[in-house]
Amino acid sequence: MILCNVPISLKNIKRELKGWIWDYQNLPNKPAKAKPALFTFVYFTYQPDFEFVSLSIQSLVRNVSLIADIYVFIDQKAPLTKEQENSLIQIYPNIKFYPVENFAWASIETTMTEVNSFLKVANESEPENYLVKVDSDILFLKGSKLARISISGLDTIGDYRHTEGQYYQGGLYFIKHKVIKQCFNHATADDFKQIAKQWKGNFAEDLAISQRLIDQGIKTNSTRLMLFPNEYQNLKHANKMVRWEFAALHFVKDKQNMQHYFDSFIN
Repeated sequence: MILCNVPISLKNIKRELKGWIWDYQNLPNKPAKAKPALFTFVYFTYQPDFEFVSLSIQSLVRNVSLIADIYVFIDQKAPLTKEQENSLIQIYPNIKFYPVENFAWASIETTMTEVNSFLKVANESEPENYLVKVDSDILFLKGSKLARISISGLDTIGDYRHTEGQYYQGGLYFIKHKVIKQCFNHATADDFKQIAKQWKGNFAEDLAISQRLIDQGIKTNSTRLMLFPNEYQNLKHANKMVRWEFAALHFVKDKQNMQHYFDSFIN
């Protein structure tokens, strides 16, 4: 259902209403007395996704003002060319590139690679700022959601809606740097093997990271962060209400349409 150009799930209307109330209570619209937290954006990508990560970073730089850093960790199975790296530098001159190995979807090895990358970022960053994990197929909208997160004081926030309310959907989520160090400094492969057993083999990196946060006593907060294909495909444009509710579009199995939506929703 579309209400005021905003997608609403009638099937989950109670959850949607609770989400709006939670947002009102926890994501303030008025400026806080404290200094807003900044965001360190972290991408994991490789050469076949260059076109998409380029569009994503363009939308980020254009629409988000609270950027501390942008890190791009590049899978060495298919690294970016020097020309491709230079084109991303043209978008954001201070972008940081690092190689990563052992990337294979939904594996303990990839989880450890991500965790070690997160720790590298957290150790180089202000503790009260947020690490923001971003997939290459994310386009950022210009709106108030990120600004409200920045003054919320929350340790973590993500989007549970498309994982049956069980863990952060991996396209976009936020964890304070101090929490990354607290929860993952001593994490081992065996810890994640235990999580895999707990989930009876239903393993994914973002599930494992979410579960580790919970196991370490960290509250994992959820809000409506991302529009998914079944939602943005029914919208004519991203109006003020959409930009209030959502921070980004996530092109799950729909990357071929990123350029179209970049031109119509972002430009």
